[in-house]
Amino acid sequence: MKINLNYSAGLQRSEEPIHKSNKESLERYLDKVDAAIKHGYQLEASTTASKDKEFMVDFLSLANNKKHDLNAHYCDSPLEMMEKIKLLLEENKMSARFVVNMGEGGTHFSAFEFLKTNDKISIIGIEPATVQGMGPALLAFRCMQAVNREFPDASFAFVETDLQRSNGDCGMFSLFLVNKMLKEKSAMHQIHEKNISGDLKTDHGILNKNEADFLIPPSFMKHTQSPSRLERYLNANSSIRDACINKKGETLKERQDRNVTSIESNGKKITYSNSIELKRRMEIESLFSHISASKR
Repeated sequence: MKINLNYSAGLQRSEEPIHKSNKESLERYLDKVDAAIKHGYQLEASTTASKDKEFMVDFLSLANNKKHDLNAHYCDSPLEMMEKIKLLLEENKMSARFVVNMGEGGTHFSAFEFLKTNDKISIIGIEPATVQGMGPALLAFRCMQAVNREFPDASFAFVETDLQRSNGDCGMFSLFLVNKMLKEKSAMHQIHEKNISGDLKTDHGILNKNEADFLIPPSFMKHTQSPSRLERYLNANSSIRDACINKKGETLKERQDRNVTSIESNGKKITYSNSIELKRRMEIESLFSHISASKR
């Protein structure tokens, strides 16, 4: 079955307002992020998860203003995403992307894309970690329940990536993945196509990271924290090992090596890529600059 979809169909081109974020709170968060990067430690998960959530609506609004075909939304629960999809369908919008929180009882985010084509609906979740964690597992379960109840004929898959090994970075990973979904819409088309046709090798709706490695594009792996995880991805995709993935002409491995750092945590030395932390700083700086300019 061939998917034929214009992603921009029905999208409004008016710029989204940036209204929710408090400039002083954002500046304090930026100071904390800067200090952690400078002095070589990770912020507490309770800080990054809550602050990323606080600013997520405006992170996404800014992204939508930069990429008018992105059509990205924040939802605080899977059920809220279902309600948003219903509204989008009523407006004749056939695709959208979401950063979705697990809902009641905690904080964990994943990136999602919905697509309607040939009267069939596909909903794909791209999970920054794996369902071995409580947060991802609960989010996946709640999403499956919500889809089965609200769109019983839809196809749903929750795709592990294992990019994230840290605590509290799921929001920033999900924001990154939502942005990449537009750039990699051809790869996402293929995943949707397999999802609708039943060709994804899922287990109770979960596509494990080993199967996902053959489908997710290399740009999704830019911020992989674990060197061994990236090596497994490259072993599964040997043809891209030497491929350039950025304007600097770096391979995935070269890019990761440039961002590898070591920290002490609970008496242990941890070596990992901190590029998602650098990405967070860049997103905060961009939002801060936008808010500062708009208040002049």
